[in-house]
Amino acid sequence: MNNTVVSLQVKQDLIQQFVPFHKQFPLFILQGDAVNNYYWEKLYMQFADYQFALLNEQATMIGCGHTIPLYWDGAHKHLPEGYDEALKQGFQTKLPNTLCALAAVTSPKRKGEGLSYDIIRAMKDIAQKKDFSSVLVPVRPTWKQYYPATDIHQYARWKREDGAPFDPWLRVHWRLGGRQLTEAPKSMHIEGTLEEWTKWTGMDFPESGQYVVPGALALVEINKDSNLGIYEDPNVWVKHDI
Repeated sequence: MNNTVVSLQVKQDLIQQFVPFHKQFPLFILQGDAVNNYYWEKLYMQFADYQFALLNEQATMIGCGHTIPLYWDGAHKHLPEGYDEALKQGFQTKLPNTLCALAAVTSPKRKGEGLSYDIIRAMKDIAQKKDFSSVLVPVRPTWKQYYPATDIHQYARWKREDGAPFDPWLRVHWRLGGRQLTEAPKSMHIEGTLEEWTKWTGMDFPESGQYVVPGALALVEINKDSNLGIYEDPNVWVKHDI
């Protein structure tokens, strides 16, 4: 298969084609993160050459990737707190040296075909062309949703018998040479009213407390008195050297 990578800078009509791919994320991710909602459209305008589609031989989109340039001095203690902070820093950076991944999504009809490898390789190609030293990825581990009560620091260290990461998305990065740096327990901050959480999840919340929510990687904190639900999406920082 001869898949090709096309940037938004080259093909502006990709924006509308991105939408159905993004719908694979939970609604609370798409609608409840104020930082992401503020910056996302600006990302298309200011960093069009960092957004791309993976096209098949028929020029049909089968995957997409979103990235942003930022400056990082290589010290673990100076990593952004997570996805939200990286997005903000990207718009403030004057002399970037690092590419930060924001999303890598494949067609639901093409799962299991290794397209995620192609998307990560495409990100590394962008970094190389920009003469950046590395690609940072705030990985959202896909199987963490089945263990929402497990601490992300513990989960990130789970291994299979062959020594590979337990989580399949972390495993993809590992196979491509990515190295886990540290965890970002509060990578994305998501909050909404109880009405919004019901719309996002289809669940009712009869009392205050912590809830297991489909698609959430950690527990959601519901406060009936303040009519507020707060969720911190945990990620794992992975570094790919260029």
